[in-house]
Amino acid sequence: MSGSTNTHSKLSPSSAKQWTNCTASIKFIADNSRSIPAEKESPFAAEGTQAHDYAEIALLDVLKSGMSKEEALDKIPEDFRPHIEVYLDECLKFSGEGWEEMVEVKVPLFYRPSDTGTCDYMAINDEKLVVRDLKYGMGVLVRAEGNEQLAIYGQSAVRDLEMLYDFTDEFPVSIGIIQPRYRGEDPISTWETTVGELRAFTDEIGEIAEDIQAGRDLEFSPSLDTCKWCKAKGICVARAEQARNLLPDLLDPIDEDTSNQETLGADILSDNQLVRIYENRTFIEKWLKDVVEHLQERALSGDAAEGTKVVQGRQGNTKWIDQEAALKYMAGQGLKQNERYKMDAITPAAASKLLKDKLTKTITKNNFDKLTNRADGKKVLALASDKRPAVTVGSDLLDEVDDSDSMLD
Repeated sequence: MSGSTNTHSKLSPSSAKQWTNCTASIKFIADNSRSIPAEKESPFAAEGTQAHDYAEIALLDVLKSGMSKEEALDKIPEDFRPHIEVYLDECLKFSGEGWEEMVEVKVPLFYRPSDTGTCDYMAINDEKLVVRDLKYGMGVLVRAEGNEQLAIYGQSAVRDLEMLYDFTDEFPVSIGIIQPRYRGEDPISTWETTVGELRAFTDEIGEIAEDIQAGRDLEFSPSLDTCKWCKAKGICVARAEQARNLLPDLLDPIDEDTSNQETLGADILSDNQLVRIYENRTFIEKWLKDVVEHLQERALSGDAAEGTKVVQGRQGNTKWIDQEAALKYMAGQGLKQNERYKMDAITPAAASKLLKDKLTKTITKNNFDKLTNRADGKKVLALASDKRPAVTVGSDLLDEVDDSDSMLD
């Protein structure tokens, strides 16, 4: 089984973004463990664990059993194959003669050697150390450069292997993330660094870990990224205080322009205030959602907070118990075949996967492209700091607010 199924260290590399920024979070979680409902694995997390298991099996089949990549991929479910293949192709660049390859390798954490972290793939020879990590999510892009989790794996490997290799400050280290299902970006992100640069980057992580273990200078520092995976995010007072304090701050005028604030004798929000509220909406929305989720998890576990209760929600859609029997019934009632069945062509994206090999031919690809089109993106509201260029609206109406970060849907 892959490292995704292992019990994690309290100062685990995977949660390093949390505890390096919010140093009080680890103790806070431990002190309030009784108030935190037991974690339940989401379908997305379960799928990611499966993907890691299949990736491990396929890599070991190629590296240790001598199978071809195609033979190894044939052993895993079809839905996973194209994504695992991207991962295999990247990892297998660093294999063969002169390389020592390690799959799902456990390395003693450099700041806490009694604990280990599990790296998806690591390879080393006399000229380079390679760290690779599979991310199976499609919703949030993860970058390799400056990634605390993979930097910890790299530095921990250097410490663990320093008696076997000549790790000078200039020794190359390649850190990479493979995220094959993320849309619109190169699925492989790399950070080409050196042992010296990596040590400089992780020195602060080591100091923070030492302070946390000693209970020194612990501080709360809530933010969207820091709180995202924190087990106590729904009960944290520091986070609630920040959300509460945001609104008075946002409503304070930041200039003397009140020309648009006097209508029928009542004040209205200025443009500056509206933009600042929009800019900070995601933090407040996410906090509200996490509080609701915490209360819901408690209630469903039989520990409903006073003032809440569990009720029966809306019924689901009616479904056939036995589809074949239902079709026979409808036919017996005189419904024609085109009335009993609803058939649609598969999507272009699904077809392109099935026709992957044939679409390598230019003529075939051109004919395929003639059958498809793609609507332009809608005009959406964004902050002035957004990297996308502004477009001319003219007499067109704005389609919607860009709520890609909204957590209330």
